[in-house]
Amino acid sequence: MKATLVDIQPVSTYQGKVYTQDIFLKVASGTELRVSDANMYCDDSLIDRKVDVKLKASDVEKVNEINYEEYRLTPHGKTCGITILRGKISNIYENTAKKYVIGIDVGCGLICCHIFKNDAPNFSPEANSWVELKKIMNVYLKDVEVLEK
Repeated sequence: MKATLVDIQPVSTYQGKVYTQDIFLKVASGTELRVSDANMYCDDSLIDRKVDVKLKASDVEKVNEINYEEYRLTPHGKTCGITILRGKISNIYENTAKKYVIGIDVGCGLICCHIFKNDAPNFSPEANSWVELKKIMNVYLKDVEVLEK
């Protein structure tokens, strides 16, 4: 997903050293997402720079298959979560006894979503179908690449 990194805020520190942080990304749609950067991929030199990020979403409370085409990305605001995500399933990366790992195109990029089967027992993802996820409690940064030097 292409975005502009607009801010970095420390989350956990000890004796002046930052161990985890949240980053704020502005995506092409204008939406600003708060994302956990637990691996400290970003530093202040990336603020106001265009980046390509890989995001992982987990702890999804509700999954609905929808029969209309709509992209929507509504951030939670105060945490690294998303209130509503609507998009098109582009890939099914994993289908195990416990979970699905699917790529969802949200219009401004792709988010890799981990959906546990016990949380969505009636959900069976199909590529190119449309889906709505509600109350995604965690969004993590998995990788970042600088697009503009």
